[in-house]
Amino acid sequence: MKRYSFLAVVVAVGLFFLIAGCAKEPVQEIAAAQAAVASAKAVQADKYIAKEYAATEELMKEALAELQKQKQANPLSRNYDKARASLAAVVESAVSLKDKAAVEKTKVQAEVESSIATLKSDVAEAKALVKKAPQKTKEAKAMLAEKAKEIEAAVAQAADIVNLKASGDFVAARDAANSAIASLESIKAELSAPAAKPAPKAKPAPKAKKKKR
Repeated sequence: MKRYSFLAVVVAVGLFFLIAGCAKEPVQEIAAAQAAVASAKAVQADKYIAKEYAATEELMKEALAELQKQKQANPLSRNYDKARASLAAVVESAVSLKDKAAVEKTKVQAEVESSIATLKSDVAEAKALVKKAPQKTKEAKAMLAEKAKEIEAAVAQAADIVNLKASGDFVAARDAANSAIASLESIKAELSAPAAKPAPKAKPAPKAKKKKR
């Protein structure tokens, strides 16, 4: 009887260590993956390479879902290998995001510089066209006054763009600059279009000759 009791204790101890070994959650790997994603977001990867950042976040969600699945499984059947592999993939992806975000940020910054120069040029051209435009009718004067207001709105937007650039938000600065440039290009096209000429009056149809009887 004592022998069987001893064997039972040995088996119980063995099972305890087996369960403890199999059920060990990859805590360090989780922390490393979360830190890597946070580090990528800190350099604005979510703005400059939004799709790739979103894919990395999705990979993180899948890893956490796998972890939760294993935690709810029978301790004897738990296996965190898949979760560990996913977490390692998250870290690798997040690290590469930092480098890609830095490259894209430099590219967008250059675009903003170019757009600001284009914006200044477009404002000057649009103002010149307003001055040259004929103001013979009330309608023409009203239209030019409206265009002048739109140009001033673009000038105010240009000031906002400079502030966005100074704050380091190059994505917002680029989008605002593109919007202002599109508006000014539309104004320039409208002011440069030739005035529509009135349609020529239709000639009266010739009268039919009366037949002699």
